[in-house]
Amino acid sequence: MNNLTLLQRIHRRFALLGGSYTHHDGSIELDFEAAAGVDHYRDSQEVKEAKVDRKAMRDAKRSRVAGAMMVGFGVYLLTRPDASAWQLFGGAALVALGVYQAGN
Repeated sequence: MNNLTLLQRIHRRFALLGGSYTHHDGSIELDFEAAAGVDHYRDSQEVKEAKVDRKAMRDAKRSRVAGAMMVGFGVYLLTRPDASAWQLFGGAALVALGVYQAGN
C-alpha cells in the first residue's frame, strides 16, 4: 500500500466499502483483509491465509462470547420473580438471539 499515490489510496478506501479493491499489479484485496493485517506487498500467500484464518477465529470467539452474554442476561430476566410481561418477552428474545449468535 505504500506504493500508492494519494488519489489511489482514496480510491482504495472507497472501493473497499464495496467489498474489494484490485491493485495495479492485478492482486485483489478483500475488505476484511485489512482488518486481519494482511500486507499485499510483503506477505506471502501462506502468511496472508494464516492472518485471515486467525482473524476469523477471533471473530468467531467474540461471537460466541456475545451469544453467551445474551443468553445469560436473558435467563436472568426470565428468572426474576417480579418480571413484567415485557421483561419476559425480552428475556426470551435475548435467549433465542444469544443461542443463534453463539451457533453462527
